[in-house]
Amino acid sequence: MKQPKTFQKYLASFSFVIIAVFSIVYVAMYVVMVYDTDQYSKNINNYFMYNNLMNEINRASVEFDNYIRNPSDTVMNNYTTNINNAKSIAESLRNSAGNESIYYSIVGIEELIDSYVEKNNEIIEGLDKGSFSDTYEARGDSLIIYNYINIRLSETMGRQTDVSKGIFNNMNTNSSIIAISTLVAFVSVVAFLTIFIIRFSRSISVPMMQLSQYAKEISTGGFDSEDIEPANPLELNELAVSVNKMKAGLGTMFSELDQKARLESELHEREVENLRIISELKNTELKVLQAQINPHFLFNTLNSINRMAFMNNNQDIVNIIEALSEMLRYSLNKITGPITLSDEIENLKRYIYIQKVRFQDKLHIDVTVDSRRLDMKLPCMILQPLVENSIVHGLRPYDYNGDITINIFDADEATIVIVADTGVGIAAEKLKGLKEQPETWTDNESDTQSTSIGLSNVLMRLNNYFGDDDRVKIESVEGEGTAITLFLPAMGQRDHQEEASGNV
Repeated sequence: MKQPKTFQKYLASFSFVIIAVFSIVYVAMYVVMVYDTDQYSKNINNYFMYNNLMNEINRASVEFDNYIRNPSDTVMNNYTTNINNAKSIAESLRNSAGNESIYYSIVGIEELIDSYVEKNNEIIEGLDKGSFSDTYEARGDSLIIYNYINIRLSETMGRQTDVSKGIFNNMNTNSSIIAISTLVAFVSVVAFLTIFIIRFSRSISVPMMQLSQYAKEISTGGFDSEDIEPANPLELNELAVSVNKMKAGLGTMFSELDQKARLESELHEREVENLRIISELKNTELKVLQAQINPHFLFNTLNSINRMAFMNNNQDIVNIIEALSEMLRYSLNKITGPITLSDEIENLKRYIYIQKVRFQDKLHIDVTVDSRRLDMKLPCMILQPLVENSIVHGLRPYDYNGDITINIFDADEATIVIVADTGVGIAAEKLKGLKEQPETWTDNESDTQSTSIGLSNVLMRLNNYFGDDDRVKIESVEGEGTAITLFLPAMGQRDHQEEASGNV
């Protein structure tokens, strides 16, 4: 029995023919183009060399006339340089001559240049010996040779022009041949492709229609239908065999899938319920935290104090109360949902203003923002706890004397926030434990080396909001200070409002 052909053999045969035809055409075109380009380049280069030769001869004549009128070493050096350049160019032209006529014409030019140099040397030797009339007569003979050189150059350039015409005619002829060859190759490929597509599509469409009909019967539960007959190509043959084998086990598999789907549905419902309960617990936790002090009462009281300070013209008190009032308003209006990085930075600046008023010149805080992602979303109250941590746990042992720097900048895939202080730092053993178990970042204010004020809360809310870990990194050297780094991904934060509102 004849072995069925595979799709690979069909396509390999087709590809081989296409590649062979176009390879032959391409190689022929490439060889012709390289040859024509080389000839054209040489021809253009020769024209430049003829012009350069004529220019060098003309400059040599001018310099020699100048030397006759006013002899000097400089003028003689210029004349000698021009003559040497002319000889070098003439030699190059002779070596690259395209035919015998041009070759001997260049040889004649070289001989004329030698004669011109000899005549000029005689004039130079007789400058101090002969009279002006003798020098003038000898210079006349030299100019005659000079004119012959120019005439011979013009004739040679004419012969070069004839060669150029031949090159251009040859290029036009080759271009026509290439165009015809390309057209013939294209027509041949199109014809071969048409025949191949017709035969190839028939070898696929008929078996595929049979497989499609068979698949429809299986999709409607026709697992008892007759097996499909194998067909060419070999891949479709194997596909038919595989489909027949697949049909035999579909009944049992569908039964198992139905049972599994019911179990997954029940598990999903339980998971949704658990998430709802967790969200409610987080919201309850938020309400408990807010209930520790009545923010509205405090906010209204501050407004009353602010009015009294304003009436007494105490602007410092007005400014600090306004900053504190804005912080309270921020916590009341923003904490239940995601906010922008810009809002968080503004709230941080108000907090820093209050602390600077409190500690005066002892505390130095510098904020640098270099980010184009100020509209990115993140949980509320992320930056202020970090600065508060640096003040309370880093600088309090130094009577709040020290520096705190906040740098916010963009990286490739995240916006980086670095809060660094020059405080007491963290012992190496304590730091190692914090890095291994971030959940141990507690809120123990009595521990002067704690990293805690809000850090565990910040870590939890960042991980919940962005959906992954490693959002916070802490580095510290005992006695030198601590740096806390936040990684805020530019893309990928969760859009679920219930999760964002539960991150406290």
